[in-house]
Amino acid sequence: MPGQLPAAVEAVQPDFHSRKRAALEKVHGLIGKEVVIKSGRDEIRWTVVCDHDPPPEDCLAHNESNTPLGLEKFVVSNHQQHEVLSSLFLHLSFIDWKSKVLLLNEAIHRSKAKVKQFSASEFLIGLGLLIGYAEFAQNGKDLFVSQDQKKHTEVEIETWSSLISHP
Repeated sequence: MPGQLPAAVEAVQPDFHSRKRAALEKVHGLIGKEVVIKSGRDEIRWTVVCDHDPPPEDCLAHNESNTPLGLEKFVVSNHQQHEVLSSLFLHLSFIDWKSKVLLLNEAIHRSKAKVKQFSASEFLIGLGLLIGYAEFAQNGKDLFVSQDQKKHTEVEIETWSSLISHP
């Protein structure tokens, strides 16, 4: 009859905290030792160290311009309606995007390459092309309508359905 048999011992699975504690103990046991991680033919050698907190000068929280990070002090009404999204993107992506233009031009100057320096608008256009390339999985030159028309007249290309409309 039910209840007359002795209850079987249920398998107890460790909870998250006990698994985390065991993993941390394993890592602490490896401190100072070299660990090899293999991925296919590649091999990376790591030396296990104690917890590491970067010095404050390397942290994002510390910036020379003391510009608030995140959405702090971003006021939507300070921007024109058609610029809000792009201003928000630049505000969240860079502490100071104009300083990145200067860094890029300094790198060009140091390399002594025969390349024209970037203006701020060209930097933004380049950033837009990188985003467009990632979004539409096409070369930058293929994001423009004139190139598309030339391609379609040369060879008829099979069109693929997509969730994203063509740029």
